[in-house]
Amino acid sequence: MQWRGPRIVRIRQRSHCEAQLVCVPHVGGSTSFFLPLLDGVARAIDVLAVEHTSPGELTDDRIGPLAAEIADALRPRIDRPVALFGHGTGALLAVAAGRFLERRAGIVPVALLLSGRSAPPPPAAGDDRLTCPILALACDADPTASIAGMDRWRRHTTGPFTLRVYPGGGQCLLGHRSEICGQIARELLPAEPAQPAQPGTPARCRDEDGGRFR
Repeated sequence: MQWRGPRIVRIRQRSHCEAQLVCVPHVGGSTSFFLPLLDGVARAIDVLAVEHTSPGELTDDRIGPLAAEIADALRPRIDRPVALFGHGTGALLAVAAGRFLERRAGIVPVALLLSGRSAPPPPAAGDDRLTCPILALACDADPTASIAGMDRWRRHTTGPFTLRVYPGGGQCLLGHRSEICGQIARELLPAEPAQPAQPGTPARCRDEDGGRFR
């Protein structure tokens, strides 16, 4: 497979939104995991994804360079509060890319959501941990990402950490998509008092062909 650097694509055709969610799929995978999971995500959130082809396994020495390329590709696209959602080896890349965004671009994600991958040992050289919150989503019968392994992601940030455990195997998150989409909205969108819509109130998000959403 020929190497192609990462590119950022919009998987929910929206613009003029209040926040951005960037999905980082498993290396060798695609955005197909995120599509059904995020089907109910708030319409005020612009959903983007990282696409890349990376032949072979994601070895430790390749995580940093690939994550740096992802961060560089994201930097010009981030113009509002942003969260990264990494699944499988994409969780490793999301954490490393988040670290590059914080250190090199001064962009601190609102949150990192991680699933499907146990945490590696935290950085050993100095305090190179993230400062943003991490939300780890674990399936209690996932053979590739134990609850203890998911809990170890807390060591990768100096910010708040939350572990949520759901029953089932590696695809169990799909059965809890409504709760997960609600959690994403709480992380990304400011709480607003319930008020009746007023005539002429601008929409919180607009799709690419000009249609308005609430």
